[in-house]
Amino acid sequence: MSIYQENVRAFIEVINSNSDLISAGDREQLEKLIDNLPEDDADICEQIEEWLEDESRAKISAAYEEKLDEISCSSSTKSEQLLGLGGSKPPSIPNADNTSLKQQIQSCIIINPPPPTEKEKEEK
Repeated sequence: MSIYQENVRAFIEVINSNSDLISAGDREQLEKLIDNLPEDDADICEQIEEWLEDESRAKISAAYEEKLDEISCSSSTKSEQLLGLGGSKPPSIPNADNTSLKQQIQSCIIINPPPPTEKEKEEK
């Protein structure tokens, strides 16, 4: 898995498991960001990390860094276990479903709707 794939995977996992950390305003900005993401993986990661730099997103950023550390550790452990003859590295495995990183993020946002607002909670 490339560093860019690891970064996007960490970001997606944060959205999947910590969507409550994303305020309505941040979610709106995130949706705009995702709609305008480039196709280049490096640029996608750069824009995600720029979005996370805002001080109001410190908890989201901390969760992202934690997930990224988990993924990086797990990837390095797996690659050490999968060494070939003479310690050679195996060929990288392409994304199984062939979706771009941009499409993966867009799908994640669609799957994880924002938490209900106080007004919506009262109406129920």
